[in-house]
Amino acid sequence: MLLFWDRSDRPGIRVGVSASGKAGCNVVRNRLRRLLREAVRREAGRLGPGYDLVLIAKAAAVGRTLDDIAGDVGRLFSELAAGRGRTREAATGATEEVRGRC
Repeated sequence: MLLFWDRSDRPGIRVGVSASGKAGCNVVRNRLRRLLREAVRREAGRLGPGYDLVLIAKAAAVGRTLDDIAGDVGRLFSELAAGRGRTREAATGATEEVRGRC
C-alpha cells in the first residue's frame, strides 16, 4: 500500500482512497477501497488535523483482512506523525499477487 500526503490548513483530515487496476475486477477493487476507508476511520486518531492523504491499495492487499490493513495504515500513520519520510510504503505481508474471483 502506498501513502502520499501533504500538510493542510484545514481543521480535519481529507482522505482519498484508490486501488490498483492490477488488484482485480471492480468487485475486488471496491472491497479494497471500503477496507481502506474503514482502516483510516479506525486509525485516524494517530494523526492530528491538517493532513491531505491519498492511500493506494496494491494487488498484494487482495485477500487481507480489515485488521491486517488497519495495522498497515496504523504503522503508516505513526511514521507520518513522527515526521519520518515524505512517502512510505507499507509491507503488505503477501509475497505473491492474489486475485479475487468476479
